[in-house]
Amino acid sequence: MPAPDLLEPEDGASYGGPNAIIRLAWQSDHALRSGECFLLTVSYVRNGSEAGLPVCLQEAQWWVDEGLYLQADQETDRAYHWEVRVVRQETDEDGNVTYVPLGPPSRKRTFYWR
Repeated sequence: MPAPDLLEPEDGASYGGPNAIIRLAWQSDHALRSGECFLLTVSYVRNGSEAGLPVCLQEAQWWVDEGLYLQADQETDRAYHWEVRVVRQETDEDGNVTYVPLGPPSRKRTFYWR
């Protein structure tokens, strides 16, 4: 299946302050089936190390959690990168959740939250 198409925000968008309202949105021609979701991954550099937040969603949008404000390092200009792919969510015998990709990831986009 084709990768989801990212809609907003535009690549390089900039937001200011802890009360910024940031909506990540995309579209996909794939109708999710039982056990499937859009796996949104938001990544950033924190204290010099890569950090990531995976979120499994049934809708083609996500409102960025205010807890991410100022989590990205100042040295990266507070950059957050994001991408989306369709996955099947599985749980192994130990209760660990894994995501099986059903298609390629979208292109990555970046937004800045200062």
